[in-house]
Amino acid sequence: LALAGMPPRLERAVDSLISHRIPVVVAAGGDRDKRRLPWPACRPGVISVGATHDSDHVSPASNSSRQLTL
Repeated sequence: LALAGMPPRLERAVDSLISHRIPVVVAAGGDRDKRRLPWPACRPGVISVGATHDSDHVSPASNSSRQLTL
């Protein structure tokens, strides 16, 4: 699920953290995309965090999808 041009070193670092059961928490992004999350937020095993309003609803500016964790 990596984006084209994602440094392999960064991919290996995320994979290593996950394999060692170290939580990886990343921002979901702010591109208003409601269909998908960018890498590494879309990667299985990663905790993706979106933005919300005071009323605890997802902000329109926040990326979100079924993959969004928080």
